[in-house]
Amino acid sequence: MPDRTKPASEAVEHSELQRELERQQEEITRLRNLLVTRDAELGEARGRLTEMESYMGLLSRVATRLQEFAPALARLAGKALRRLQGRSGREGG
Repeated sequence: MPDRTKPASEAVEHSELQRELERQQEEITRLRNLLVTRDAELGEARGRLTEMESYMGLLSRVATRLQEFAPALARLAGKALRRLQGRSGREGG
């Protein structure tokens, strides 16, 4: 009498392996989609970072220029203040 339990158990094992393979493929697809999403987010963040670095470079150059002009502006402000004080001193006396 042939043993029919072995082929049946092999069929069950094959079916289980097939389901496990399908689950793994679904997980791979999910992880791949997650990776693509994260990669897009990273690209966007890098773009914003480059934009901010460019803007910071501009601000740095403007700050440097303002520092170069600060002594001249201080002298002009001092002259203007002395003139205003001179006028108010003549008007009040």
